[in-house]
Amino acid sequence: MRKALPILLAACIFLFSACTDKPNGDTFYTISTNEDLTYSYKIFDQRGNVLFSDDHSSKEPHIDKITDYVYSISVQTGIGGATNWAVFCDVKKGTVSETFHYVLGAQGEYVFFVEFEDGRHSVVVQNIFDSSRYRKVYTLQNTESFADPGCSLTFDGEGKATVTYLAGTESLIYTTSATIYFP
Repeated sequence: MRKALPILLAACIFLFSACTDKPNGDTFYTISTNEDLTYSYKIFDQRGNVLFSDDHSSKEPHIDKITDYVYSISVQTGIGGATNWAVFCDVKKGTVSETFHYVLGAQGEYVFFVEFEDGRHSVVVQNIFDSSRYRKVYTLQNTESFADPGCSLTFDGEGKATVTYLAGTESLIYTTSATIYFP
């Protein structure tokens, strides 16, 4: 019996650690598929506390590491960029951002997303967790004819990005781009 006790103890520890919802090592999130084919996901802070979660997402979440401590959770709910949303979590500080829609990307402490206001499309660059620290709006020219100008974003090194989008009128549609500078 004394020989079996260490083996049973090791087996229990292994099973407990395999079933835990807590992060391990540098992994601060879990994603799983439920029996009803929905998705469950959780983002944890460094102490193992849940920062953001959903137990029944009908769409598959995508979790990306933005910096050493900031992760994005995004879900595409339909077709096109206008149907996505994202939330950012700082696992070191234990903070969660507002929900952003039509997210093009993020780099460092900045998120890039499209807004539609007063009949005009704009790309907004702002600090992920505090818009009062940095927020700049870039109006996209000649996009009034489009419900969705099909924006895409590429980062051109530190502090510079290019947004490409559809512009024009109903009779003349073309692709154009604009350079965005940020701190």
